[in-house]
Parts: sequence; structure tokens; C-alpha cells
Amino acid sequence: MACRRNSTRVPLAPVSLLLSIAITLGIANLWRPAIDHAPDRNAHAGIMDSIGETKNTVEGLGRFVGSIRTAVSAITGFFGFRAIVLFCAVLFVSMGLSQIGVPPGLWSFCGAMAIVNAIWLAWMRSFSPDSSAYLSTMLSANAMVLAPVAALGVIRWIAPRAFGFARRLLRSLPVFRGRPVSAERLTALLSDYQRASGDLSTQLTRDILAGGPDGVVLSSTSKKTLDEINSIIERLKATHRN
Repeated sequence: MACRRNSTRVPLAPVSLLLSIAITLGIANLWRPAIDHAPDRNAHAGIMDSIGETKNTVEGLGRFVGSIRTAVSAITGFFGFRAIVLFCAVLFVSMGLSQIGVPPGLWSFCGAMAIVNAIWLAWMRSFSPDSSAYLSTMLSANAMVLAPVAALGVIRWIAPRAFGFARRLLRSLPVFRGRPVSAERLTALLSDYQRASGDLSTQLTRDILAGGPDGVVLSSTSKKTLDEINSIIERLKATHRN
């Protein structure tokens, strides 16, 4: 009987070890999805952010191109497409003429206008020799190009003259002319100035004669006379400001 009981006994140490391993693996499997999918969620969020930034950039570029297109359409609708092309061609030819020695400005602009219009006229006559309907288009385009240039020239001619006339008109107003000064006061100031100038001339002559080989030193009398002349000039300025 003792031999049978010993033969049916199961060892507990290996069983406990296996149960411990199984429980540990089960706990690890419970936490594994959270650990493994965290980098995936971060990568997905980064990809979505990049897509959103790219979308915003594309939309901003679309709005910018749309605003440029609207401005160009407005300018083209006002001036006309042919006038804009004519103006660009004239600028290009004018720069070329300046490079070969034609003085920049009015001469190069007029020469470029003549060259571009001659080429345009030859082109249109080559394709429509029996029709002159294109002349009205050419005249209108040239008028649209020349109108701002003519207006600028008129403004440059009128502006200095208008400014000079306005300045003379303002100076003629009593508020800018100042209050009138009595002739007696001006006569007195003039007399003082002439007397002080004569005294300064006399004193400077004496200082020059009294000078030596090292130079001339102004005397105290000369300096006093200079201060007196400056005082008279300040009184004259005050009279002019009043």
C-alpha cells in the first residue's frame, strides 16, 4: 500500500513554476496592446498633422493665385489686353534701345513706340491686307498707353508753376507778410547798423596795423563792436518775424 501512495503523488514544484509562467504571460498579454499600439497612434497623429498642414498650404496658395488672377483680370478689363501687351513690348524695346546708346526717357520711349507699332501694323497687314478694321484697335491701344504718359508730362509741367504761384499767393497774404513796421524804426536800425559797421571797420584796421609776424589779435573794442552788430541784426530779424 505504501508503494502505491508514493507512485501516485504529483510533484508540486514544477506545477507551481508552470502556473507562475502562465500567469506572467497572461499579464504581459493584457498590457501588450497598449504598449505596442502607442507608437502607431503617435505616427498616425503625425501623418494627420502633416496632411492638415499640406492642405492649409495648398488652400493658401489657391487663395493667393485667385487674388492675383482677380487683380490681373481687373487691370486687363480696364486697360484692355492689347494695351497691356503693347505697353510691355514698348518697355522691352525701350530697354534695348537704351542699351545701344539711345538716351533713356522720352526719346527711347517714342522710338520704342514707333518700332512696336510698325511691327504690329506689318503683322496685321500680312494677315488682313484688304481690311483696315485693326486700325481702330491699334489706335485705342495706343491711346490707353499714351494717356498716362501724357498726363504725367502735363503734371510735371504744371506742378512747379502751380507750386510757385501758390507760394507767391501765400506770401502775399497779410498773415504771412507780418505786421507793418514804421519807417522811423527801420531808419533807426539802419543808422545803428551803419555806425557799428563803420566802427568795426576802423577797429579791424587798427588791429591789423598793430599785429605782428605771428598774426592779428582782435582787440576788446573790436569784439564789443561785433556783439553790437549781432544785436542789431537780431533786432532786424525780430522786426521781420513780427
